Amino acid sequence: MEGGSERLKTLDILRLLLIPLVRFCLRKACSAQDFMHVTKLAFIQVAEEEITRTGKKVNVSRVSVVTGLHRGDLKKLYGQKLSPTQDPVSLVARVVGQWRYDKRFCHSPGKPRLLSFKGENSEFRALCAAVSTNLNAGTILFELERLGLAERTPRGLKHLVFIPSSQHDPVKAYGAAAEELDVYLQAIRENLEGNPDISNLHLFTSYDNILVCKIPEIRRWFVEKGKLLHREAREFLSKFDKDINPGEEADKEAGGGKVALGTFSFTVLPPSHAHPEKHT
Repeated sequence: MEGGSERLKTLDILRLLLIPLVRFCLRKACSAQDFMHVTKLAFIQVAEEEITRTGKKVNVSRVSVVTGLHRGDLKKLYGQKLSPTQDPVSLVARVVGQWRYDKRFCHSPGKPRLLSFKGENSEFRALCAAVSTNLNAGTILFELERLGLAERTPRGLKHLVFIPSSQHDPVKAYGAAAEELDVYLQAIRENLEGNPDISNLHLFTSYDNILVCKIPEIRRWFVEKGKLLHREAREFLSKFDKDINPGEEADKEAGGGKVALGTFSFTVLPPSHAHPEKHT
């Protein structure tokens, strides 16, 4: 009975987590059949990731056991599933982060210096290699210039301070939200089950009767404070990252630890002000 009670509790938690997704589906005119089809594809993707993580070979039988999907359904779904690809913007963000905080490529944390970018032994190629030996420096340079993050000058490649936004690309925006949600749920699970000495930060502040005339000011305050917080976090965390701080001292200590800090803000106008009438 205890096991059954735990399963019911898990299913109830799952229902609560699904409600925002169902609300999204209804707003986008996606039916329950659409949702169940995509859910099956997601089950396959995550099952493959979990099987690969354990060092075993992915096959239909193993995916069927992990997901509970029938082999016949799996064979049909395999022809439709999307192969995940690494977002080039995420690679660019890693290169920019390395450029801004790796002492080999910056004057001081947050102040990237000019880099040579011509030839096989250029500093920019070294920067890309510091992120991943599989990166094509020419492709990354093209993307940096396209996004307005770098420009070529007679003295070298200059980093331009600009944060690329995905707000006009719904796939990238919601893809980033999905990654953040995954980390968010892991943090909550660790707080509940992991018994850490210091729990993960989990805070939420909300007010529901704010002066409408002050909403624009509050939005600006949220953005300014959020940027400041993350700038301070990057400067603090970069001191302990082995990729950014290579050397004998770093080699003495184990690496591989992962940390994340996420923030968001949201403001809603009351219905009477959400769509003001236009007066002619």
